[in-house]
This record gives sequence, structure tokens and C-alpha cells, in this order.
Amino acid sequence: MAPDEILEQYASGKRDFSGANLSGTCLYGADLRGANLRKTCLDPNNVITPDESAILAAGMTIEDGYVHGWRTAKSQHCGAQEYAPGGHYVAPYFSTDTATACHPGIYLHGKKWVQDEYPNEPLVAVRSLLVETVHASGKFRAKQIWGEEAL
Repeated sequence: MAPDEILEQYASGKRDFSGANLSGTCLYGADLRGANLRKTCLDPNNVITPDESAILAAGMTIEDGYVHGWRTAKSQHCGAQEYAPGGHYVAPYFSTDTATACHPGIYLHGKKWVQDEYPNEPLVAVRSLLVETVHASGKFRAKQIWGEEAL
């Protein structure tokens, strides 16, 4: 079932969308209150096994349980969130899926990668909890991040 079909059926009163395929769907602004997310990649009880070697290979550092990396100062895909030193940001939805690069969460990476990928965008240094940082297909996303002063 495609996202447009889900919206159409929801408007007509349907509430059970088990089996729906939301691949490639941006959930920004979606209201998932009351949704049963058990046994999905969005289950908040999922345990993450951080890929420390991939984090380090990407040019980020790990210190005292935190991953230190970089991201663009402004969200590039969903919404218009701006990130700044001193700020604390929490993803409204967070995916623990490790097979697909583009899932809900707040993205961070090594400085060189972010500069190469977004050469004209201002960057901000950030940190995330190691136990909340997922590596998927060469990208890294976190449940929450803190903006840091650049060293």
C-alpha cells in the first residue's frame, strides 16, 4: 500500500495499516501517536550495537561514550531545522535499521565527508551518544545530538 493510498483510506475511516510499505516516505510531521511500533525499526526499545570501527573510519571520534562528528547547520532533507553550538536536538522518530541509509534520525558524519557532500553549506560540530548512533550504508544517524563549539 503506497502512502497516498494510506492517506485516502485513513480519511475514509480505516485505522489498521499493518503491512503498509512506507519505503522512501518522509515521516516529517507525521503523527504516529498510538501507533504500535513493536518489532519494527522504529521500536524505541530496540538495542543498538554501535559500529565503532566504522565511526572512527569515517573521521569521527569516540570519547566518554559520545561520538563527535559534524553535520550541516541546516537540515537538508526533512524540515528546516537549524543546528547550532549549545543546542540539544531530539529526532521525533528514530530508526535502528542498519541496512538502509535514509531512515528517520539526525545525521552526522566526519567533517571531510560533510564538506565534500555539501560544499556550500555551513557546518556545525555535534556529538551523539554512542549507544544511540546507528551506522547504515555508509551514513550515521542518532536519536539525539548536541551542538558543540568547533575546536
